[in-house]
Amino acid sequence: MTVDENDERLFFMTKESKNILTRESCQKELVRWAKGEMIPDAVLLIVMLLIFVPLFVDTVSTVKAVKVKDILPKIHTLKPNKIEAELLSGVKIETEEDAEKAAKALIEKGVRRVFISMGSKGVFAATAKESLWHGIIPGKMVNTTGCGDAFMGALVWAYLEGMNLEDTAKAGLAAGSIAME
Repeated sequence: MTVDENDERLFFMTKESKNILTRESCQKELVRWAKGEMIPDAVLLIVMLLIFVPLFVDTVSTVKAVKVKDILPKIHTLKPNKIEAELLSGVKIETEEDAEKAAKALIEKGVRRVFISMGSKGVFAATAKESLWHGIIPGKMVNTTGCGDAFMGALVWAYLEGMNLEDTAKAGLAAGSIAME
């Protein structure tokens, strides 16, 4: 896979064909994907990178977290849980200070924003310039299914709204709290 010197075209080869992606063809692929058409994950990632869409990643599991190790520098916002953050950062998290070290390690690997979900302890959020710890927003737990998805959706929404790190963390926690009730 290669990109031309102007970052305008990406050439990639498979056994079957040689393909050239331009910004225009990437936008078309992204529209196909948005309409529910299946396109390979690798093509989707390439499409996002070529049209400069910020990449938001919820690692979901340790098995899937391993798959993003090589693209950490391309990730704008990463939302791992404690175990996934340990795996990606190489830092064992037992204290708040450890969470800060893990987030710093991920940022040094190129991630712009990190939100480490610490379960009942809340979230540790960080960028290269600031970090913060925010406790959970209390609520009546009925079912935790979808809490992480709601949190991630709120991170994207907050980014689009131009919110700062603290308000983004609060939005994620609020969405997760609402989802569990």
